[in-house]
Amino acid sequence: MAFTKVAALKITNPVIAIVAVAQAVSGLMMAFFSESIPFAAVRQVHLYSGYVFVALFLLHLYLNLPWIKSTYFKKKRQP
Repeated sequence: MAFTKVAALKITNPVIAIVAVAQAVSGLMMAFFSESIPFAAVRQVHLYSGYVFVALFLLHLYLNLPWIKSTYFKKKRQP
């Protein structure tokens, strides 16, 4: 069975959602609880999950490029 773009999206989408939650939680922890938790550990989680998020976002855009082109860059019909 071939690995298709649809199969890649089925993996990428849930992982990007988990990484987005990690970004949000670590950001909130840094904003509100920086005195009571080890700040360096949370900062590392936030930093690296940010890198992973950007990479997965770019992969997500690449995998959805045909849909983006067909939806937003339609050729106008001649009258």
